[in-house]
Amino acid sequence: MKITDVDRAINALAKQVRVRASLTQQQTADIMGVSLGQVQKYEACKDRIGAAKLFALSVAAGVPVGDLFPSGGHDGA
Repeated sequence: MKITDVDRAINALAKQVRVRASLTQQQTADIMGVSLGQVQKYEACKDRIGAAKLFALSVAAGVPVGDLFPSGGHDGA
């Protein structure tokens, strides 16, 4: 499946959350249950990140899962 602009935004937000939480790529891989190489692919926007993986990252980083999705100008109302 083709990587979309939304996928790129999600992957970038996931990296930002990882860095803010002071998690290494290896720690993130362990949290997500994937290889280090897979996390590197996510951060290079070569693969999409599944919802369960995003949820695991949000729990480990202590942020709401919604922080891993672009708002696109929506305020949630």
